[in-house]
Amino acid sequence: MVQHPCLVMPRSLFLEIEGEDEELVRGLDPVLRKKVRDAGRRVAIIADTWVYHLIPDGFWKVMRMYYRNGRGSGFASKNYPDRVLELSDGYDGGSFDERKPFFFRVRRRFLSLAFSLLKLELIKMSADVAYIIGVLREKLFPAYDSTAPAVLDVVIEEREGYPFKLSVHRIQLENA
Repeated sequence: MVQHPCLVMPRSLFLEIEGEDEELVRGLDPVLRKKVRDAGRRVAIIADTWVYHLIPDGFWKVMRMYYRNGRGSGFASKNYPDRVLELSDGYDGGSFDERKPFFFRVRRRFLSLAFSLLKLELIKMSADVAYIIGVLREKLFPAYDSTAPAVLDVVIEEREGYPFKLSVHRIQLENA
């Protein structure tokens, strides 16, 4: 899956597709990929390249992140349901359905929660609960502040001991 950290495109294409969707607070990656595809371009992944977001260092920080992500998802699905797109986890041969009905997404989340409970995956179960609470909070009592927080610091560190170059970018935001 192509995410922002490994995204490369000509500036002219970025401007042609009108850049990022500034109204969304979550789900920007799939929307940007769709805009590129709708412009007649392809999205490609470079072989032997890995990009991922590090998980916060601590249980409550992880729960806070999932709650925040749930709120962002609730905000998007309530205010911009036409821009809530699925993520593909790999090559699908052209059969990928970018939109799923809301009930499908709810069912998937609750099934994930149920399987986590059955397998005693307590951290995953807790993260699913935090996410669901975040979605419900934003749908029932909307108060999401979509104002971008100030960037306080950016630290880039190279990590050794991997068969590839590992760069970790840590961005500290105000009130995060």
